[in-house]
Formats: sequence, structure tokens, C-alpha cells
Amino acid sequence: MLRKMLLSLLLLLAAHAQAQKIDSLFAVMPREVFSLLDNTARLDLLDLYNSKLPAKTENILGGQAEVLLKTDDFLDMATSAVGRWQMKLLDHPHRPLICVVRQLTAGETFSSLAFYDLQWKPALVESVPAPELPRFFSPHPSLSNFRTEQLQALLAQQPVVAGWTEGGRFLRFAVSLGGLSLQDRRDAERCLHEVCYEWKKAMFVEVKEEER
Repeated sequence: MLRKMLLSLLLLLAAHAQAQKIDSLFAVMPREVFSLLDNTARLDLLDLYNSKLPAKTENILGGQAEVLLKTDDFLDMATSAVGRWQMKLLDHPHRPLICVVRQLTAGETFSSLAFYDLQWKPALVESVPAPELPRFFSPHPSLSNFRTEQLQALLAQQPVVAGWTEGGRFLRFAVSLGGLSLQDRRDAERCLHEVCYEWKKAMFVEVKEEER
């Protein structure tokens, strides 16, 4: 019984330490990595979220930032009405990593990926996925060959958007359809699917749809 109680206590302490780690990393993040919120605003957001209160504050441009979700290894926030920012801790046998995803929606949605070590210094990750249009596109039988070729030409000009799924389990890529007409978007949705990756054994591994 004593051994079980000790194990439970150790697990609880480990979970608390991990939660403290992501809080600390978010709080001390350099301004060049995340400039919309100063250190005080970030600390306020963490205090509000950890107190189970709406975690909202004003960013330096006068818009509203809000922490949407925080777990032991993941933080997801809206930086403004058009911005999204995600932070994910990645296990690594030699050097734990931080993956940051930035998204901006202005008609189209654009995104960027960046990796850092725990001191917020840029880190090189060799297995970063960069799927291209053929990975997302499968012709739909209801569309003619001519229409399919039209869509492929249109979609080749669209940005590919990256983002972590809820909870930070999978890194998901999808073709942005914001710049298309309503009919083009409807037809494109018949042909497109997402591509997802999971961080396993210090590298990104593609996850099949039935495994998600």
C-alpha cells in the first residue's frame, strides 16, 4: 500500500513539474519569438487559466488575446481576431524541443513552423514534414477530368496550412481554401483530405486516417 501511495505521489509531482515547465517556458519566451504580449500579460494569462477563469488580455495592438487550451505539453491561443499561436513540447532523447506554429487569417490562412530548444534558441529538426498538393488531392468520380485539372491548377496556388490538432496530438496539414469561389471550394472539398503527423521517437511520422 505504501509503495502504491509513493508511486501516485511521484506521478503527481512529475505531472505538476511538467505543467510548470510549459508555464515557465511561455512566461520567459523572448519578445522576438512572440511580440504581441509582454511578460506581464503572459503571466496574467497563465494565472487566469490556472485559476479556471477566462484567460483573456489585450495585446500590444489593442486586440484581444486568449488562451484556448493548456495541457502539460501544449498551449493553444488566439493572439487576435485573425491570429493563432500554438506551442508544443516534443520529447527528444538528447534535447527536448519546442515546436511553435503561427497562423494568420486574412482571407487566406497562412502558417509557419519554428523549432527551438528549451532556452528558446532556434533548433534544426531534419524530419519536418512539407507535404505538397498531390499528398492532399484525390480525384472525385463526380467531377470530369477537365474540372479535376482546373481544380488542381487552382489549388496549386493555395497555401498549405499547418496546425496542431486539439490537445496537440497530431501536426495537421491542410490546403487553405479561403481564396476560392464558393463553387470551387465545394468541388475542392470533395477531392481534398488532411495529412497528419505524430511525433514519435524524435521524428515526425505520418498517421493514417484510420489511426487518428
